[in-house]
Amino acid sequence: MNKLQPRASSPNMGWRTSTEVSLPTAIYPPIEAERPIPYLQILQRRKWTIILCAIAGALVGTAAVWRQPYIYQAHALLEVQGINENLLNTREVNPSAKADNFSQSYINTQARILQSYPLYERVSRRLNSGASDASGQHTAWNPPVTPREVANSIHVRTRDTDRIVEIAVESNDPQRASAIANAITTEFIAEDLEARWEASRRTSGWLNSELETLNQKLQGSEENLQDFTQHSNLLLDADQGSIAENKLREIQVELSRAQAERITKQAAMESARGEQSGGELLGDVTLQQYQLQLTTLHKDLAQLEATYAPDYYKIPPLKAQIAELEKAFGQRRRELMDQKQTEYLAALRRETLLQSRYEDEFKGAASQAAKMVHYAALEKQVELNRNIYSEMLQKVKGYTVASAMQASNIRIVDPAQAPLLPVRPNKPLIAILSAFGFAFFGICLVLAQAAGNRSIKEPGEAQQYLHSPELGVIPSARANIQPYGPRRAQGLGQPRLRVIRNGEARLETATWNHTPSLLAESFRSTSASLLFSKGERERPRVLLVTSVNPSEGKTTVATNLGIALTGSAGSVLLIDADRNRARLHGVLDRPNDRGLSELLQPDASPDASEFRDFIVDTPIPNLFLMPNGKTLLRTPDLLYSAQMARLIQELRQQFDMIIIDTPPLLHLSDARILGRLSDGVILVLRAGRVRRDSAIAAEQRLRDDGIPVLGTVLNDWDPKKNGYGVYPHDPRDYTYFTAK
Repeated sequence: MNKLQPRASSPNMGWRTSTEVSLPTAIYPPIEAERPIPYLQILQRRKWTIILCAIAGALVGTAAVWRQPYIYQAHALLEVQGINENLLNTREVNPSAKADNFSQSYINTQARILQSYPLYERVSRRLNSGASDASGQHTAWNPPVTPREVANSIHVRTRDTDRIVEIAVESNDPQRASAIANAITTEFIAEDLEARWEASRRTSGWLNSELETLNQKLQGSEENLQDFTQHSNLLLDADQGSIAENKLREIQVELSRAQAERITKQAAMESARGEQSGGELLGDVTLQQYQLQLTTLHKDLAQLEATYAPDYYKIPPLKAQIAELEKAFGQRRRELMDQKQTEYLAALRRETLLQSRYEDEFKGAASQAAKMVHYAALEKQVELNRNIYSEMLQKVKGYTVASAMQASNIRIVDPAQAPLLPVRPNKPLIAILSAFGFAFFGICLVLAQAAGNRSIKEPGEAQQYLHSPELGVIPSARANIQPYGPRRAQGLGQPRLRVIRNGEARLETATWNHTPSLLAESFRSTSASLLFSKGERERPRVLLVTSVNPSEGKTTVATNLGIALTGSAGSVLLIDADRNRARLHGVLDRPNDRGLSELLQPDASPDASEFRDFIVDTPIPNLFLMPNGKTLLRTPDLLYSAQMARLIQELRQQFDMIIIDTPPLLHLSDARILGRLSDGVILVLRAGRVRRDSAIAAEQRLRDDGIPVLGTVLNDWDPKKNGYGVYPHDPRDYTYFTAK
């Protein structure tokens, strides 16, 4: 056993010389809920799986359509024109005429007729008979065209913006497709003309039968009127009216006039007799002259009386003249009143005579009133039948002419031509879509696997869910590490002393046994991350290595990290603090007579110089080991003791780096206790086995204890299994093979 000498502390390395125990603390951001799965990174890592799915999909799609025949589609365009259903006012006599025959519903109706089975039968007969179509083709087809083939191959489309009906016919023969499309248009127009002609024929027959019935009714009504006139002894004038009624009507008119005249004369007489009726008589010229003269004389008299005395010589003669004129005025007025009375009496007598004559004529005309009523009804019936017959006769003649003028309202805009290119299957497109579909399936499969597997299995995943950085990635234990080949092994100097057991080199010392390997480089890279985990000026001195669960490779990581640090950090001490599975002495092939458990016993109180007696050297230079010892630590209480803190403090003075191997964090509390005495914890996570929630819980416990987590190490990662492949620089340098 090599005796170790105390080593002075170096200020450049930041070593502490005080015997006080300093518990490091860590400040973390608040813990968050489990972060979402990084789907893009998962897809990038599993890209070859997706690519293989896409290739398989392209092959499947190509195989599915490889033997499918090409389908050609021929197009024909028809214009549905508006037709004048009221030509020459024939709508009123045509029971099948439409009020508005041109609308979108009418176009849709024509499109449905194009898809009727009777039309398909006509098309089949036409094509199989060899008749020419709209494009001039007249080929008899072999095999024959069947109505079912036509029904299965036709597609009719319309649009709301125009009157065009598009007919699309599909077939594996382009000539056959165009022939069927053109035959459909030809037979559709022919069927439309036949339907119109048949409707016109039926309507004409109905109209002629109705016209004959009306003629018979007219003749019957005329005969009834003539018979009644002959047997009723009615005296009719030229206007077919009764003579008695005409006389009565004339007398009634004269009587009305006489009554009006009598009333007028009576009113004039009574008006002339009244006191205020001077106005009625002043219409006479003589009275008007008398009135004018009297007015003048009265005016002159008033002027004289106003100027002279009553006995003035001119006044008496003037008064006498006035009296004479007043007498003449009165006489003329009485004569006019007598004249008014005489005229009234004459009008009264004429009215009385006409009234008597009217009563006599009325008695004679009343006997013929009932006969005239019946005669008028018969005459009106004759007139009505004559008008109906005349109007119907005119419409029948017009409908006959209009029916002969009507033509089809369907026009062929573009006859079908034989297509040059098929419409389906688009074999390249199907292969591409199939590839995309399988690729999508591969993406879903990869994401489903990633969502179902909640373990940390890829590099970079740990730091996505934890707050700690990823210090390194260690290749899988299932892939043994080959040393460099002969080309790289030349010039390496003398072979190293290998740490072996039972004739086989152990994985825990692979960094020493397989120095020129990717595994060794992985541990060296991890050690470099450790040295700079706290910055360039401060290095962690005491490292605690633990894991979440058992069998995650923490002992392997601790040993190889210790070997890797001997080349860069100086002397390294491994402390086996795993009281359940002490393995470091077996890994390094050293005795386990005494160690950490003996130092921490209550009755043990060695001084600083005696600590060195519990440390053994190893075959690896600068790497030392403090075994667990034979005395097992039944409880972790001794780890809280001042003896443990003083031990760590003394060991800081003698070694550049101290690595403590502890039990799993979630099973025992040893790591949490010793973590307070260390500069940081290294959390070992085994790829594909440790769950994310377990890793988060472990980190949370350390965080709650104020213990800094320097980072995580992803162990047992298989690059080939996860799609990363081998190291890209030189495959001959780093190779993998499956362990036995």
